[in-house]
Amino acid sequence: MPGLKIYAGSFQSYYFFSPQIFKSASAKHNDFLVILPVNRAVRLYKRKLIDVCPDTVIINPPVFTFDDILLQLYRIMPGAKRVISGEMLHLIVEHILDQKINELKYFSSGGLPADSLVKKTTEIITELRRFGYDSNTFENLQVSDKNNIPVKYNNFKMLLSALDEHFSTHLIDEPFAMHTAAKSLNENQFHFKFPDIKDIY
Repeated sequence: MPGLKIYAGSFQSYYFFSPQIFKSASAKHNDFLVILPVNRAVRLYKRKLIDVCPDTVIINPPVFTFDDILLQLYRIMPGAKRVISGEMLHLIVEHILDQKINELKYFSSGGLPADSLVKKTTEIITELRRFGYDSNTFENLQVSDKNNIPVKYNNFKMLLSALDEHFSTHLIDEPFAMHTAAKSLNENQFHFKFPDIKDIY
């Protein structure tokens, strides 16, 4: 993107670029974006920016995780669906496992799924969705042990199909929304959401 500078590297601190960021904030230049890896670091750095620049009114400092930015960009995409939380995805996976427990043999020995199984299954589904897998793309997945453990892959495909059916045309989970935004992101969308940004740290 013309005119946009990205500052990155491998450093011991999340806050390596603080001098440049504080300088921009103190000068009331709202032209920077800070991307940090975890929510806790985001919260701490927002407080730090407000403390360091008390005379600069920054109601909501432009500090985000990469996931947050992708979700914000997804929500302004044409035809964006309603994004459900990770907690809601967990409940939906639990509901599907409860309803289809007799069909999903890989996930149980016949009884209702334990909480630990639901949690682990949701984590796996979250990773699959983050990398763009729905029931169709998962069916075409090429891996070495797919034919050796067919029930495993068939059951995950059934679970993904049930999710697709549940979401229909109006819902989407956070990991799949982030994947969609990352895959579809263009310059116009970025500048629409962040019109004044010149530097990304």
